[in-house]
Amino acid sequence: MIRTIIVDDESKGIEILKILIKKYCPGVEVVGHAEEIQEAVELITEKWPDLILLDIEMSGGTGFDVLEKIKSKTFHVILVTAHSEYAVKAFRYSVADYLLKPIDVSELKEAIEKVKILINEEQKSALQKEEHPAKLTLRIPLQHGAVFLKMPDIIRLEADGAYTRIYISGNKKYVVSHNMKIFEEHLDMNLFMRVHRSHIINLNKIHRVLGGKKLFAEMSDSYQVEISRRAKNNFLATPIVREHVTNGNLDILT
Repeated sequence: MIRTIIVDDESKGIEILKILIKKYCPGVEVVGHAEEIQEAVELITEKWPDLILLDIEMSGGTGFDVLEKIKSKTFHVILVTAHSEYAVKAFRYSVADYLLKPIDVSELKEAIEKVKILINEEQKSALQKEEHPAKLTLRIPLQHGAVFLKMPDIIRLEADGAYTRIYISGNKKYVVSHNMKIFEEHLDMNLFMRVHRSHIINLNKIHRVLGGKKLFAEMSDSYQVEISRRAKNNFLATPIVREHVTNGNLDILT
């Protein structure tokens, strides 16, 4: 699914786009909308979309102001406007397409397909850079683009305020300016578990389980993650953890 945000200072314009996308654009999910510039910046930072449908002339500024305020641009942009005179400026921002209102359905579908192709090309390019190609399902936005990580390589994710620290095999780490909940929506939760409000772990990366007054999972990077009381029962019930306990790989802390 292409996670999409609509930015338009007219609620009517937002509703029209929602209806057209739902009816004519399969594979596109509208995850939010904004009518003001700052609201749009905060929503984009929070939701981490793949695509923004962006109006140009807005109260208090322009859609270009939104793009200027976003540091990590890992999304594609389709400008949707009633004004044709911004085409040249739009080119400078490398937008995927430029649609004029009222929206022509065929042009909207064509623009969406163009974005799908761009996303597929990015994923293929990332795969080609891997020494051992595999399906990469987690995109990590960086200041100058994005990286695609193989989920089995991820050891754990740790919340740090508005940031998330992602630890992967090979003693590598990424610090990303996105809330951990956003990543939780993209992870395979058959492989991962949120064991604490500040931690999501890869169950296959558990080295041993430490018990006592509190429960911890010692990960493959030797870091000990505390298991919250709320998560304890589900954690102990997972087959991987049960196997650790059954095999005597449970250390009791005193």
